[in-house]
Amino acid sequence: MSTITEKLLNPEDTSSCVSNEEKAPIYAFNGIRLMPGATKLNFFCSLMFMVIMVFGIAGAGNLQLLILLDPSYYNLPQDHMGTTNSMLLAIQTVVKIITVVPYGHLSDKIGRRTIIFIASLSFLASCIIIPMQKTMFPGFFIATILSANAGAAFSSVPLLADYVADESKGKAAAIYGVIGCTTALLSNLFMKALFYLEFQLGTCYFIVGGTTFALFLLNNLGLQKGTFHLKALSQMGSVVKTTEEEPAQKSFTENMKEALQVFKGNNWLKISLVLQILGSSDFIVIMSFISLYVKSLFSADTPVVDQNTAVNNLQSLILVMMMVSNFVCAYVIDKKNMIIQPCLVALGGGVASLILLALSFKPTAWTLYTGVVLFGLTMPGLGTITNLINLKNFPADKRGVTNGFCQLVSTSSYFVIAGGGGLLYDNWRRNGPFVVCAGLLVFAAFVILIIYSRIVKENSRKSSSSSKVSIIVKDHETPEQGGTTNE
Repeated sequence: MSTITEKLLNPEDTSSCVSNEEKAPIYAFNGIRLMPGATKLNFFCSLMFMVIMVFGIAGAGNLQLLILLDPSYYNLPQDHMGTTNSMLLAIQTVVKIITVVPYGHLSDKIGRRTIIFIASLSFLASCIIIPMQKTMFPGFFIATILSANAGAAFSSVPLLADYVADESKGKAAAIYGVIGCTTALLSNLFMKALFYLEFQLGTCYFIVGGTTFALFLLNNLGLQKGTFHLKALSQMGSVVKTTEEEPAQKSFTENMKEALQVFKGNNWLKISLVLQILGSSDFIVIMSFISLYVKSLFSADTPVVDQNTAVNNLQSLILVMMMVSNFVCAYVIDKKNMIIQPCLVALGGGVASLILLALSFKPTAWTLYTGVVLFGLTMPGLGTITNLINLKNFPADKRGVTNGFCQLVSTSSYFVIAGGGGLLYDNWRRNGPFVVCAGLLVFAAFVILIIYSRIVKENSRKSSSSSKVSIIVKDHETPEQGGTTNE
C-alpha cells in the first residue's frame, strides 16, 4: 500500500516500469536488433527502399544502351558507342562528384525522407525525357544528369545504419545484399517480359519511372521523419547532447575536415577506398561494356529483338550469380570474421573472368558464358565487403557526410576506367576495356596487401602493449588481491 501511495505522490518517478519498457530492445527477423525508437515497420521500409531503388536503377540501366542503338530512337552507330558510353559515364561521374557530398551533408541535416523525395523526382524526370528525345544533345545528356543526381542522392541515405544496432549490422548487410541481387534479377526479368510483349523501349522507360516514383512516395510514409538518426544516437549515448554554447549542427567545412581525418587514421577505410576506386566501380563500368561487346558480336542481319534478348539473358545470368556471391561473401565475413581472404578471392576471380571475356569472339562462345558466370560469382562480392567495412568503421554521427566523402573519391575513378575503356573500345580493340580492368584489379590486390600488412603490424603492437600492461598490473597487485608488491 505504501508503494502505491509513493507512486501517486511522485508521478514522475516511472523508472521502474515505463523506462524499462521503452528501453526494451526490438528485434526484426528474430535476430536483428533495432536502434532505440526504430520500429519493425521502419526496418521493413528500409528494405523496401533498397528494393525500389535497385528496381528503378537496374531497369533504366538495362534500357539505356539499347535505346541508344535502337533505330526507332537515337540510332547511334556501334563504331562510336564506346566513346559515347564513356562520355555518359563521365557525365555521371562529374554530377556525382559535385552532388554526393552536399547530399550527404543534407541527409544528416534535414533528414532522409526529403532527400529520397528529391532523388525520386529527379529519376522520374530522367525516365520521361529520354524517350521523348531523338538526339544526344541536349535531351539525353540532361536526362543523364538527372539520373546521376538521383543516384547520388539515393547513395547518401544510410537507412541501414540508422535503424540497425551495431552488433546486427553484419546480418542486416547480408539481407540487404541478397535483397538487392534478387531485386536486380527481378527487374531484369521484368524487362525481359516487356521485350517479349513487344513494348516499345520508350514505353518501358515510362513504366519504370512512374512505378519507381509512386513506390518511393508510398514507402516514405513508413520511414522516420526528420533527423531521427541523431535522436537515436543521443538515446544510446553515442552523441553528446549539445548546449546553447555548443551548436548542434556543425558547418559543412567542419564535417568534411572531420571526414578526411577519419579516412586518414583508419587503414580499413583506406582498403574500402581502394576497392571502390579500382574494384567495385569496375563492376558498373564493365557491365555496360559487356552489353556493348555482346551486341557487337552479332551479325548485322540478326533481328534487334534477338540481340536485346541475348544481352538480357547474359545480364540475368550475372545477376543470378550475384545472389550466390553476395550471400556467401556476407556469411563468410559475418560468421567466419574473414575480410581479406574473400576480398582477394573476388579480385582474383574478377581478373580470370575478364580474361575469358576478352578471349570471346562469338555470341555463343563458351569463354563468354564462363567469363560471365565467373564475373557474377566474384566481382559483386567486392561491393558487399566494402559496405561491411564502411558500416563497421564510419563514425556513428558522421555517416552521411563520411559516406558522401567516400563516394566522392570512388567516383573519380570513372574518368580513368570509363574514359580509357571507351577509347580502347573504339580505337584499339573492343575487348580492350576488359584487359585494362583486369590490370587494375591486379594492382588493387597488391595495394590492399600492403595496407593490410600495416593493420597486422598495428594489431601486433597493440597486443604486445596490452600484454606488458597486464604484466605490470599483476606485479603491482596488493597482498589483499592475492599478489605481492615490490615495496
